[in-house]
Amino acid sequence: RQAEDSWFPNPFANIQGSMADPGYWKQQYFLAANLKQLLPPNRDEITAMQLAPNDCKYLGYLAPDKMPDKETGEGVKLEQYLVLGPVSGIQKYEFEKQCKVYSVAAGFREWQRDVLNLVPRKDVHVGVVSAGTAARLGGRILSEGLVQLAAALTRDGRVLLVCNEEDEQVIGGKLEEVMEAQNWKEMEESGDLPPDPEKDEMAQVLQQGKLRLVRVQRDECGLTIGVCAGTYKPKAA
Repeated sequence: RQAEDSWFPNPFANIQGSMADPGYWKQQYFLAANLKQLLPPNRDEITAMQLAPNDCKYLGYLAPDKMPDKETGEGVKLEQYLVLGPVSGIQKYEFEKQCKVYSVAAGFREWQRDVLNLVPRKDVHVGVVSAGTAARLGGRILSEGLVQLAAALTRDGRVLLVCNEEDEQVIGGKLEEVMEAQNWKEMEESGDLPPDPEKDEMAQVLQQGKLRLVRVQRDECGLTIGVCAGTYKPKAA
């Protein structure tokens, strides 16, 4: 049995999101068609960082084109793809091999356990959390990872939170409801709305992860993408 809050993949835990899932190909088409549309605008080159990935699929979703169109200037070049968290030798080899295919620099960033004293690198334009990751990590480790993504974001950076139903349960509920709870809590803190413990609980994981939902895109394939802005601020000296 997989330990609670473990980030190590258990391929037998469920088939959702695998090729054995009847909706697998619908999910791949949805991600391939939409993820790149959610990247930060007005940038020719970006750096991405993925939290505790199982595989290299999301690299392909963000880098289908090796270079922007020279004539129109349209398109985004994925300059570097970072992996956050421990990886096996096989995973490292696979990421480096796939990055070469797309002419992308591969990088690996160590997990920081002291998330209260992170140094904001501000060198990542898009953080990525793939479907199944939240359910695999559990709420505590997920929040720790999200803080590290948030601390690394540039001013216009965002985190793309891809969720299946189990992921949403870990995060606090359907992302639309989590965003509503987050907005309620902000109004509550300003004194415009009364306290609501249920909404506080729903917003807790993302609040601890220093992220704020700004957009939710749900699809009938069973996946939902939450676009998040970072709210991380370093502790005052």
